[in-house]
Amino acid sequence: MKIQEETIQQSYSNALKRKKYNSESSCCAPQTQSQSCCPPSTTSGLNEPVSFGCIYLKPILMDYIEQGMTVIDLGSGAGHDLMIAAELVGPNGKAIGVDFTDDMIREARENAQKNNHSNVTLVKANIRDIPLPDNSADVIISNCVINLALDKKQVFNEVFRLLKPGGIMIDADVIATKPLRREIRENSSLWCGCVGGALTKDEHKEILNKIGFTNISVKLGEKEEVQFEAPELIVESGIILAINPMSERMKYSCCNLTSKEVENLANPELPDELGIRILKTVGHPLRLKILRLLLNQQELCTCDLTSVFEEQQPIITKQLARLKEENLIIGRKITFSKEGLMESKLNGKWTAYRINPDKHEFLTHLLSPFISSPQKRAENRCDC
Repeated sequence: MKIQEETIQQSYSNALKRKKYNSESSCCAPQTQSQSCCPPSTTSGLNEPVSFGCIYLKPILMDYIEQGMTVIDLGSGAGHDLMIAAELVGPNGKAIGVDFTDDMIREARENAQKNNHSNVTLVKANIRDIPLPDNSADVIISNCVINLALDKKQVFNEVFRLLKPGGIMIDADVIATKPLRREIRENSSLWCGCVGGALTKDEHKEILNKIGFTNISVKLGEKEEVQFEAPELIVESGIILAINPMSERMKYSCCNLTSKEVENLANPELPDELGIRILKTVGHPLRLKILRLLLNQQELCTCDLTSVFEEQQPIITKQLARLKEENLIIGRKITFSKEGLMESKLNGKWTAYRINPDKHEFLTHLLSPFISSPQKRAENRCDC
């Protein structure tokens, strides 16, 4: 039996109606809960929009989405993850939801209005053919949707087309532990239940590699057992990350780097996900300025940074915390001598920060095109 897109559309329109009146119903749209991959709820609160995802994405999105970005949500449904993206990109960013179901578009638009998200745009379209220009998005997200697509390769091609060079795809989806048999793939209820269309980890990587994505990683989460006839079928939720690489011209021309110099920037000991996160951390404008200054000045206290950048202390402290979290900088408690020299003190009033020695060479290579002559250290100490 051939799966019809109209069947999927109708199943999710019906699932939305069930979910609105019964929060314990499945986020997927099978005939029975035993043929669904997902637990009853993936939201974190009663007031959130209805979620049709298999993973609660907010903690992950917070790591990758910054103010001012453009984010596209494929299969945005009622807008659960889209509202999170709208909040993270802020008023100067854009959150674009794509869905092919009228009921979902209508529900998401109402949720955007309720949450006062004027930066949300809804587009009715099939995710294999999206009427948006090339290089539109910094981040493309999807949550338990691409497994439903009949032509997944075309969907991933659209993701590649829409991502800006260096942009990232964050796809939360159902992953099969082994290739699915034909009778499973042709079972309409299992397909609509996010099971019949699931790819394996290797199938995901093969498709994404052929398209041209880089830094591909698949992190598996919860295992769910789905009973189908006699044999037991195991599927897992997972996060698929992949990057649209910058072109060769873009890689080297802006910083006048040779290909060998670019290769030297890569740290083979950094796992893909960690490497991506560090690059995003360094890419924040204020964090980049802090690292540049620390590479020039050796060691600075919080009040130095507050003075130099003319920012409020809580803002500086927040950015320092993020850099410490990625182990790029380290701090020590200090006091100042009468001569104004830093002295270590366990219960010191100030904290002095410097580049983590283990990351110094990596950051020097990475930031060398952006490092200017040393800036003068602030002379006036504040009670930070």
